Parts: sequence; structure tokens; C-alpha cells
Amino acid sequence: MAHYHIELDPSLSLRDTSSPMGRRILSEGLDLMVELGLEAFTFKKLAEHMGITEVTVYHYFANKQRMLQYYFQALLDVVAYALRTG
Repeated sequence: MAHYHIELDPSLSLRDTSSPMGRRILSEGLDLMVELGLEAFTFKKLAEHMGITEVTVYHYFANKQRMLQYYFQALLDVVAYALRTG
């Protein structure tokens, strides 16, 4: 199985999301969104869940909308890759 590296628009995040903390915020953020639902998900709840400060989350994403745009772009990139490679 080929490994695919996603190149996302850097303007969607405020810091490099390939860092260990960036990857953790993205991973645990998505898990928590699925668990709580989009309306109930907040950066405060994510920070509490992760045991970090809310400010740390805001260092990576300006708001929940930007984080969602990041996830959607990643999903679209994976789908486009799958369509190109069959």
C-alpha cells in the first residue's frame, strides 16, 4: 500500500501541524468532535481532554471553523489522490 503525504494550505493553521503537538491536536480534536458532535466541541473541551491549555490549541488554529476547513481539505486531498491512482 502506497503512503500518501497530504500537502495542505498552510494558511489554515497558524503553526506547523506536522509537529508532535500539531498532530496530537488534529488527531484528538477529530476524535473529540466525533464523540461530542460539532456543536458541543470547543477548544476549551479539547484542551481539557488533552491536558493542555486552551491557548496551545489557539496557537495552531484561529478557531473551530479553520480546524474544520483543515480536516475537509485533508479529506478532499485523499479522495482526489484515490481517484487519480485508481
